[in-house]
Amino acid sequence: VRIEEVPHRARKAIEIAVDGQAPATMLLATDQGLYGSFDDGKQWARLFRDPGEGGGVCTVVAFHPEREGTAFLGTRGGLFMSVDGGQHWSSVGAPASSGPARHLAFDPRSPDHLYLLTHEEVWLGDLSNGQWQRRFGIVNGVSNAEEVEVEESEEPEAGEDPGSLHRLSALAVDPRAPST
Repeated sequence: VRIEEVPHRARKAIEIAVDGQAPATMLLATDQGLYGSFDDGKQWARLFRDPGEGGGVCTVVAFHPEREGTAFLGTRGGLFMSVDGGQHWSSVGAPASSGPARHLAFDPRSPDHLYLLTHEEVWLGDLSNGQWQRRFGIVNGVSNAEEVEVEESEEPEAGEDPGSLHRLSALAVDPRAPST
């Protein structure tokens, strides 16, 4: 795939999602919106740019592992879903207080469950009813999970930004032990 064929307005590619159907659908989350190709990467077009504040900055994109043609897009302006392979998008009622989406993970036991990671929280959403539960959070650098013990240094390491030491960055669900 020649990503350089994506219009150069998209200065920073954040994440790419590929649907394995033939021809492959590719979705590229960038700081200037979502770009997509429906022909194995030969032609690209901007598919999404939310007009809301920060909506042009796409932070994460992923295809659902079991629902053909279903994709999720996180932006600074919210969480969106497409059921037609990325051609059309609608807002998913994610919690307003959750902030920008950083990462998504699907529960292998239940195709209706989606984990949403923000800078400071983990949410579990039920796609069948639109309900969200806060599962983990960090407030003022301290987690709300008593069972998690993290050894913290008093001094940040060289090159670390002290303001970013307590941001969450990735989330994974173990397919062999989905409760982990």
